[in-house]
Amino acid sequence: MRNANRQSKSSGWALALICALMLLFVLFGCDSTGAGGSDDGGKSDSGENDSGDTGGSDSTGEALVLPEGTITGWNLGTRDDVVVILVDANADPVQGYGPVTVEGDGEFPGMTIDPPPSQALLSWEDFRDAYEYELLSVPVSITDESVRFQSFCYLDVQYTGDLIVRGTDDQTVAIGWIYVDGPTHISINAFDTGDYEVTIDLELSTGWNGAVFQQDDINKVVTLETDTEPAGTAWILE
Repeated sequence: MRNANRQSKSSGWALALICALMLLFVLFGCDSTGAGGSDDGGKSDSGENDSGDTGGSDSTGEALVLPEGTITGWNLGTRDDVVVILVDANADPVQGYGPVTVEGDGEFPGMTIDPPPSQALLSWEDFRDAYEYELLSVPVSITDESVRFQSFCYLDVQYTGDLIVRGTDDQTVAIGWIYVDGPTHISINAFDTGDYEVTIDLELSTGWNGAVFQQDDINKVVTLETDTEPAGTAWILE
């Protein structure tokens, strides 16, 4: 996997989240851009400012509104550089949202994530090629391969390398967000990882979709599916 050495920062929260992010990486291209985000001064390949306003979009669907809340474990003081970075299949930044200010007590004001512009969308073929090993090792069913997509599963605190994830304190739930420019259904029938039986069922509508990872340690079952957030989710500093 080409992006494996870029994931070290995003695997430090807990075993459950490691598994969640692994699944999201494999299917949707979530990946850390490293401390400080982009290496090119915050510019995307299109020349847009990755940490500023999106400047509009020619894609469809409504904007995604990330909820406000107090970040669990926040210890970074007041910061005005929290962003969301969308990346391509090689983990290079292509679009950014924010920055927003997190107050010293961890109060996150929320964030609006517009539909990504056309040039930031990934084809299924390009993404599958970038993640060839994992996608060949597990049979993946997709109903419409012409759909293009983007995704993210954390907020990036620039210049520190810290990440803000959304999940539960017991580390059994993690939330990601997937954008598609047309409806499609991605599924993986239950398979055994050696520790858990995993099922993925993502019914994706045009626009942003919430993807909910849940891990049941008693029954050794993991699911990843499009659904509303379960009770108890919050923002957590990784």
